[in-house]
Amino acid sequence: MSSYLRRTTLDARQILNEILDKYIEYGTEQFKVPDILKIDPISKHGNTLEIAAIFNGPENLKYALAKLQTLLYI
Repeated sequence: MSSYLRRTTLDARQILNEILDKYIEYGTEQFKVPDILKIDPISKHGNTLEIAAIFNGPENLKYALAKLQTLLYI
């Protein structure tokens, strides 16, 4: 998973790491989009649209989250 994270921006990587921490702490119940983006500390990066902009758009955000989920189960 670390090779995928290295290809993202620093801000996007931080958000994905925070989501991963929430997943570790709470399991799949915390992995629902857009709810996961509204939980602290992820919400400190902005609202859903602002977080999507960090990933260069909502489609890239969806892709990153799907990739993260896929990598968790490999």
